Amino acid sequence: MNGPEFVWKEEQWPQMIVVPEMKDDDPEVRKETNIYTTTTTDNILERVIQHYSSWWKLVRATAWLTRFKRFLRRKSTSNGYLTVCEIQEAERVIVQHVQKVSFPKTYQTLESNENEVRKRTVNLKKESTIWSLNPMMKNGVIVVGGRLANAPVEENAKHPKILPKKHHITDLIVEEHHNKLVHMGQGSVLASLRREF
Repeated sequence: MNGPEFVWKEEQWPQMIVVPEMKDDDPEVRKETNIYTTTTTDNILERVIQHYSSWWKLVRATAWLTRFKRFLRRKSTSNGYLTVCEIQEAERVIVQHVQKVSFPKTYQTLESNENEVRKRTVNLKKESTIWSLNPMMKNGVIVVGGRLANAPVEENAKHPKILPKKHHITDLIVEEHHNKLVHMGQGSVLASLRREF
């Protein structure tokens, strides 16, 4: 083996530096604290929506949850079977949640400018993918606006609810109408859907 001569002579090696141990109360030492946090934006309704694979079961579960929520707030002490109003309210809550998640800017604009039609239209053209449907807010749900308001048809057909194109809820609703019509075909399912959505 070859190398410089000072490597072979241990007397010429540099001495090890002894570092003194630092004390906790030393004023020159800055104390360091680590804090780790995690935030989740997990909504319980979103978890319930993803859990169910049937629209009817999802609506019933949401109706029970809203009844329990009212019970906890001491606003209701109803018991027994779910009522039609509770089921309709659950459907509204689900659709409202999906619209808030899928169309956040549109929902916010419509909610803040509910009575100012001209201002709403200008704001929506800039930021919305559904502005061509002339959306408007009705009972906290975004619905299609337009000239059908004067048509002699039922209220849900005049202003159908707007749903996102690709969402779990949309799939569940289409499947529910398809099964309700006993697999009659695309035309019948679309006609059934357009009465409400």
